[in-house]
Amino acid sequence: MDITVVMTAYGVDLSKMTIPDNFIVRDYVPQSAILERSSAAITHAGMNSIGDLLYANVPFVSIPMGADQFFLAERAGELGATIVLDVHTMTPEALRAATEKVMTDKSYVVNSRKISDSFREAGGYEKGWKRYSAGRKQKESGHKRKPGKIRFPGFLFRS
Repeated sequence: MDITVVMTAYGVDLSKMTIPDNFIVRDYVPQSAILERSSAAITHAGMNSIGDLLYANVPFVSIPMGADQFFLAERAGELGATIVLDVHTMTPEALRAATEKVMTDKSYVVNSRKISDSFREAGGYEKGWKRYSAGRKQKESGHKRKPGKIRFPGFLFRS
């Protein structure tokens, strides 16, 4: 497969590493601009990365490493938007196969689009911020919110 890999390696000394010719490695890359041209992505599955990938409708391979990344990767996998690999047991061959699959199996794009559409229908970060701010004001005034479902696009949490 003829691909170009754009990779962020902030603060990593690359001087003693052999980097393949098809890799572009930088301290920083403008993620949103890169996603506009991406066929697929490999991510640690953090909230910002997954949100950006789903919003941009880019299929991806998840390699969670800590915190909420495991839950987020698992949920995106359940929704058919990613393939999840275990950082401790994956092989280069498994990573290549998973990447090729999300790039060629259109179900990942279709499922990613469904989640992306739900982001847009939910009103984006502006609506989320308004809802959060209203809840903070209510909490500060002593009002209690009734427990119920909180729906984040593509994800469902119980409060």
